[in-house]
Amino acid sequence: MPGTSTRAAFRSRLLARSSTTPKERGRMSDLKPEGALDGRTLKESGIQVTAGPRTPRFNVRGQSTAVSAVLEPLLGVVAPTTPNTVHRGEKGRVDWLGPDEWLVAPAPDSGPSADALHAAAGAQGIALVEVSDGLVTIHLSGPRAPELLRAGMPYDLRALVEGTCAQTRLAQASVIIAREADARWQLMVRRSMADYVWRWLDAALLRLTPNPV
Repeated sequence: MPGTSTRAAFRSRLLARSSTTPKERGRMSDLKPEGALDGRTLKESGIQVTAGPRTPRFNVRGQSTAVSAVLEPLLGVVAPTTPNTVHRGEKGRVDWLGPDEWLVAPAPDSGPSADALHAAAGAQGIALVEVSDGLVTIHLSGPRAPELLRAGMPYDLRALVEGTCAQTRLAQASVIIAREADARWQLMVRRSMADYVWRWLDAALLRLTPNPV
């Protein structure tokens, strides 16, 4: 059990957070009802949590050779076949979700259009479904980000090196997590669960032991 001074410090931080406006602290009461996080940001204990903008994404299913035949000419990358890996190129990225399933994210400025992807997928006979409005992206950065994630995630983050991804749970919500750099992580969560996940992250940040002064 935490000591009296620790509990008092937590209450003090909680009161300080609650005295700010929803817009200032990025809390969910100010969010759109459909679950868009709308660029909210949280900062606490050396960790920054930021909601990303809407990103074009497509769920793709099929044989890896056929999927690569679609992706390589359009994105400049092939479908990864090693579990939990991410292939990146100037025109987009592809996350491995299963032996015959990938999540494709064309670059907003330089990537192919939805029409081009659908046409190429149809020619190869693979299934491609746009899920842009179904997923919300949350970025975490800072050396203590793994500590925050471990508070609600059963996945062993030590196995997640840069350039890899995994499907797991955060506070019982299904998420896709990818390690973007040594101290930078990306979460993708269903829009219907985005409010809940953001609230959990906000509360979990407050419970972290503050960095030494």
